[in-house]
Amino acid sequence: MPVAIGCFCYAAMGQRSTTNSEITCEWSAFSSTAQNVASCTVIRFSKRTMGRIQMRRIFRWARQHVAAPCVLLLCACTASSTRTLPVQELLATWDSSYVERGRHLIFGPARCAECHGNPTSMLDGNHEPTLGGGRAFHMGIAGSLVAPNISAHSADGIGALSDATLARALRHGVDRHGRRMFPIMATEGLSDYDVQAILSYLRGSEAEAGWHDSRAGLSWFGKAIAAMGLHARYPRARPPALVALKRSGEHGRYLAEAVGGCRTCHTGSGGLVGFMSNSAPYGGRTLRWEGDSIHAPALRGARSTVAQMTERDFIALFRTRAHERSGSPMPWAAFGRMTDDELGAIYLYLRDNEVHRKN
Repeated sequence: MPVAIGCFCYAAMGQRSTTNSEITCEWSAFSSTAQNVASCTVIRFSKRTMGRIQMRRIFRWARQHVAAPCVLLLCACTASSTRTLPVQELLATWDSSYVERGRHLIFGPARCAECHGNPTSMLDGNHEPTLGGGRAFHMGIAGSLVAPNISAHSADGIGALSDATLARALRHGVDRHGRRMFPIMATEGLSDYDVQAILSYLRGSEAEAGWHDSRAGLSWFGKAIAAMGLHARYPRARPPALVALKRSGEHGRYLAEAVGGCRTCHTGSGGLVGFMSNSAPYGGRTLRWEGDSIHAPALRGARSTVAQMTERDFIALFRTRAHERSGSPMPWAAFGRMTDDELGAIYLYLRDNEVHRKN
C-alpha cells in the first residue's frame, strides 16, 4: 500500500481559476516510490479566506518586527524614569501614642503583618510576627510578587530609608527606586496621623535579616505591566490630618476604604490584572485563591450578608473567626484585633446609605 506524502502550498503556489475566479492551491500525494503521482486533489480557497490568511501573515510580521521592539523600548524608557512626588513632612516620632497606634494598625485593621509578616510565624490574637517579609503572592500569568522586608533592619529592611521615602510608598505607591508598586496596598487615603504612626512603629520594630526582591518572580508579562501599566496613586481627596476614632459611619468608611481595603475583594474587578473596579461597591466577587474559587460575599444591599446580621452578630463573627485557620483570603486574625467601636463603625458604614452617597 503506497504511503501518501502531502505537500500543501498556499499564497506563493496559488493560482487564479479561470472558471470561477477562485484562488486554487494544489495538494499532490505521491507514492512511496516517488516515481509516479498517485493522486492529485485540488483545494480551492475563496478570496475572503486568502485575504484572512494574508492578514494573519501581516499581523505576524508586525508582531515580530514592530510590536516587540516597541514594547521593549517603552519598558526600558518607563522603567528608567523615576518619580519624585511631593510628600508633606510626615515624620516618625518616639511618642508612645503614635507607636501604639502604629502597632494597632500594622497588626490590626491595616493588616500589614498579613503580607509582610514572616510566613513561618503566623499572626494571631496573642502573637505578633516579625516583619521580615518573604510571603509570595501568585498572580497568574503575571507571575508572583514577594512581600519585602519592612522591619527596621538597616540593610535588608527599611532602616536606612528616609521617612519621606516610606511616606511616599504609603501615600503614592512608589518604592525606594522610584518604581511604581503593584496596587495591592490601598493606603493612599490614610490620614497624616496614621502614616506617622505606622512609620513610628516600624522605626522601632525588631530588625530581621533577609532581603526579598519583590519582583524577582514576575513573568515577562508581569514586568511589562510593572513598567507600563502601573501609575502612581493619588488620593481622591486630600487625606485628613486626623480621623475621629468614634463609633460612626464616617469612621467606618475610613476604616473600610482607606485602612482595611475591603473593596479589593468584595467589589467586582476588571482590567489586565483585576485591580480596576468596575462594579457596584461591595457587590461581591469571585476570587481565585490557592487554586480554588472563593466567593467574597456582597456587603451592601437588602440581600447582602451584613443586612442579615445585627451589629452584635457582626462583631461576634470577627471575634470567633479571628482564632480559626480557615485558609481564607479574608484576614480574620488581623481584623479580629479591631476594637468593638471600630467593627461597629464599619457595620454602620455598610448599612448607612447616606454615608455611601457622600462617598
